[in-house]
Amino acid sequence: MMHLRTALAAFLLSLPVPALAAGVADYDACTALARSDPAKAAKEAALWAKAGGGAAALHCKALALVAENKLTSGGAAFMAAAAAMTGAPVEERASVYDQAGNVYLLAGKDAEALKSFTAGLKIAPSDTTLLIDRARAYQLQKKWKESGRDLDAALAENPNLVDALTLRSAAFMGLEILTPALIDANRALDLAPHNLQALLQRGLILEQQRDIAGARKDYETVIQFAAQSGRKDDPAALAAKTYLARLQTPAQ
Repeated sequence: MMHLRTALAAFLLSLPVPALAAGVADYDACTALARSDPAKAAKEAALWAKAGGGAAALHCKALALVAENKLTSGGAAFMAAAAAMTGAPVEERASVYDQAGNVYLLAGKDAEALKSFTAGLKIAPSDTTLLIDRARAYQLQKKWKESGRDLDAALAENPNLVDALTLRSAAFMGLEILTPALIDANRALDLAPHNLQALLQRGLILEQQRDIAGARKDYETVIQFAAQSGRKDDPAALAAKTYLARLQTPAQ
């Protein structure tokens, strides 16, 4: 989990500055400090917020907290920043709600993540990123129907979203509806033949359908593609190794 948190912090710090109320110069200085000394940045951002720094100060505080791996507090700070962005464009405010939700997911706070994504969708109901992320959060709670509804909405906006197709395949599988699950997985792989998660998902469906040879081939392909692209420790590749070993273990 730690490498995922570090990667998320680096990603968040690389994002464009949203339309925040306070001075960009102060925000730039704060986020630069968040990269070099996140603990100090979090303290200074908190003081800045109390002094009237508004959404900019709260957003910088959130970035610093994530860089410190204080994810629950970071998610709350992103939520506060989004709530304070009353004059910002809707898509930018929605993006900060999405940041909050993803940080909460990494913290294992699935309920808080759902609240964050839902808050974003209230102001941007057709935002496919938010729809896909909320669907992912629903799946962590095994709420397959709710996940499927969000993915239907995302795919209505853009039928070629590989992540949405892969997740909807998983939702169908969770509901034990395997034929549409396989259709979605195949469609995702038509669009992105080397997508590790889609390959893994199809392997799981084929295994469930007792197509052991097909499942084994997909699991092996996941491992092969991951190694070729320098991603042998990708979660999908590690899962594929586990599933492949399961296939090779004689039934008791």
